[in-house]
Amino acid sequence: MRPVKAFIDSRLSGVARIETVFWRDMLLTGTSVTLATFVAAMMLLAQDYPTPLILVIYFIAMPYNIFITISVWRGAVQAGAARQTFYRTIAALWLVITTLL
Repeated sequence: MRPVKAFIDSRLSGVARIETVFWRDMLLTGTSVTLATFVAAMMLLAQDYPTPLILVIYFIAMPYNIFITISVWRGAVQAGAARQTFYRTIAALWLVITTLL
């Protein structure tokens, strides 16, 4: 199986460890990518680039953010009832924050 397909399948099926999906994939990678695209969009805005280009750069991380939020949501079942609520709540809040950033 190709590495990207294996990555996507393991996340969406809930097979990947929730700790990895939550801490590494969502909080570390997702937040880093979101901050990088935010900074890039702000730099383009400061240099008077066209608004459509700025919006594309700003929202380019959204598909990954939605994908990883769904992955955390599905994988949270592994953690038991109390932790499941924690992971799902933080994932939902994280998606809202990264969308509004």
